[in-house]
Amino acid sequence: MRAVIFMILFSFGAAGLGLAVLADEFITTYHSRASLEQSEQSLAELERLIEDYEALTERMAEDPNLMRRVAAATLGGDPNDPNTAYPRARAQELEAARQAVEDIEQQQENSLPHWLERISEPRRRAALFLSGTFLILLSFMLFARKARSDN
Repeated sequence: MRAVIFMILFSFGAAGLGLAVLADEFITTYHSRASLEQSEQSLAELERLIEDYEALTERMAEDPNLMRRVAAATLGGDPNDPNTAYPRARAQELEAARQAVEDIEQQQENSLPHWLERISEPRRRAALFLSGTFLILLSFMLFARKARSDN
């Protein structure tokens, strides 16, 4: 029973001490993984755009009238085709959409897990370090073998 209590106290103490010491490394690792994930998403988006571009160039080679229709939509010119609807976005709608995208990106950049935010605060790190050290010392003091005296 003593060994089990020793292991529990020592394990919690070592975990607290390890979290306090390695908090910056956890944050760096989390940011690196988030950065890698964002890069992979950007790469996938670029690959999709390349595929779309290749498909569009193939269609343009087959149909010369496609160039006029795409040019009006892409370059912002006036549409010449009376049978096609070209919706126009208002400045307010574009601003609202841009703001929504920026808010989502900002939330994704700053979204550390709550426990990681808490252990990164200097005051809490110091408390975690001290409590972990205290638990380790306590486990050794309470459960150390008594020295035999040869009287």
